[in-house]
Amino acid sequence: MKLPAKFNRLVFLARRIGGDRKENREILHYAGGAYGIDFNDDYNRLWFKYYCQTPFYSAKSVMNLADVSRESIKRANHLWKKIANLSANRRRGFFIYPQDAEKVVELIGKNDYAIGLNAQFPNALDNLIETIQEYRGEIMFFINVNNDEYIKIRDTLINLGFKKDEDFFNVKELIPTQNFNKLVLEM
Repeated sequence: MKLPAKFNRLVFLARRIGGDRKENREILHYAGGAYGIDFNDDYNRLWFKYYCQTPFYSAKSVMNLADVSRESIKRANHLWKKIANLSANRRRGFFIYPQDAEKVVELIGKNDYAIGLNAQFPNALDNLIETIQEYRGEIMFFINVNNDEYIKIRDTLINLGFKKDEDFFNVKELIPTQNFNKLVLEM
């Protein structure tokens, strides 16, 4: 039987829209690495509640979860320290989707000379390249786009001589929840 769309809810969209979670009325999809280690999140707590009732739940899987969480937090902390050291005399640039702008700027903070570029704008990558070349060494860009788009941007910027985690940062790597897909595969 085909279910109505109201029962199909992607977690990353549910978080973006907000509102109350009605666990008895929806099927929640954790597509695209939506799961995080943050147990203050209602969706993650709900996932873990039901995960504990599956045959995949074991001491080993919980230890893997703890290991991945610890490594993810260490990586994020390392990047934040690097950002603090690099940002003293550099402008901040944001290459993001407009709907994410407020959250990303709140996470990272902006300085008086911040530059924002709309990642959905036609020729967005060309605008990013032009801006980062114009302000080479004076700016660090924070990029928040989907994973496939980020890989293309990362490879392009590296080929132009820019350094990942110095001239540009992937915002998703600054949040310590990105390694969950690796964890699931290892359980």
